[in-house]
Amino acid sequence: MTEEQLLDIVSRLSPAAAAELHRRGAATVFVDVAGMSGWDTQQLAWIATQLPYRVGAELEKAGFKLSRNYAAQDAPPPGTNTYMPLVKRFDLRPAPDLVVVLSVSLTSSPRTVTMCVQPASDFLNSRRCEQRQSFSVNPVAHRLDPNLGLWKDTFVPYPGARLLCSQAVDDFRSGVGITWVAYVTGDPPEKVMDFYVREEGKQPVEMKEDSLQIRRGNRFLSVHRASSRDYPRCDRAPGPGDNTVIIVS
Repeated sequence: MTEEQLLDIVSRLSPAAAAELHRRGAATVFVDVAGMSGWDTQQLAWIATQLPYRVGAELEKAGFKLSRNYAAQDAPPPGTNTYMPLVKRFDLRPAPDLVVVLSVSLTSSPRTVTMCVQPASDFLNSRRCEQRQSFSVNPVAHRLDPNLGLWKDTFVPYPGARLLCSQAVDDFRSGVGITWVAYVTGDPPEKVMDFYVREEGKQPVEMKEDSLQIRRGNRFLSVHRASSRDYPRCDRAPGPGDNTVIIVS
């Protein structure tokens, strides 16, 4: 699943979840991925963190309070069979009124993300969720609002920048993870840097000859020359016409 496909799913699933939660009078909710199939280990870490995080962020915008899981988790051993569910521990605070349970399958046809809303007691006792809504994973995601989830809801999107890729490094024991997203543009780095210096105003800015870093709380944005080696890499490289890489984390 790509970043675009994930955001496309979130843009359709979150309003449906919010409508069901409002209908049932919930104020505090917990969001969890309860089942996945067809994922390799890296995808497992990424989707297990990002899907509930993105859906939860949209539910917070809709006025719900999020419950957090404070229980430590065991890291999956090397070579984990991702067709088998991970055993999780739960210490949910504050106690949720309802739980949004998500399940992801890349082996079904069509590939789907399903959502079920159930009482916390049913969720914690592993009771089957009967009423589910399904959302297909589009082979090519629809054109997305550039502000939806991208740029971490913190920084101003650079005009015309295109999504390149994303990566996640997660610690299952602590629950702490870092996800970064890379964007590219054909504009030279000097032009992109000038844009962010103007936009960010008094925010802390660290400038170098051909790079820039901005911090807002625990969020970072950095600008890099595409031909340099001073930014994180993924499985997609900037194209011949891409002169600048923007990293948001």
